[in-house]
Amino acid sequence: MNAVSTQSEPETAADVTELARRALEHWGIREGEPELLKFRENAVFRVILPTGQPAAMRIHRLGYHTDAALRSELQWMGFLQSAGIATPSAVATPAGDLFVLASANASMQPRQVDCLSWLEG
Repeated sequence: MNAVSTQSEPETAADVTELARRALEHWGIREGEPELLKFRENAVFRVILPTGQPAAMRIHRLGYHTDAALRSELQWMGFLQSAGIATPSAVATPAGDLFVLASANASMQPRQVDCLSWLEG
């Protein structure tokens, strides 16, 4: 692994948590701490939306999905939910985006980040 790729991909839970903190602003979340639930191929955090509702924030592994593939996945989840199948729904940003590109610092390549409604279970 060269120095560029080492700097561009979060290596630790602290790195990906900082990325989550920065991404929260896209959903209008100015306060609160993301709670890391899983850090494997994707990082998953529990966050509290400005409405007070919990949500799952997913930070996707770099290069795993194209933007079009991720958009399709989120739209498909919405279709399943509208058909009565219990699936989380995408939580759009105030700008209407289903996901954003975010990074923790200038040396990190942006990662796809989305929020999904929280389903207990």
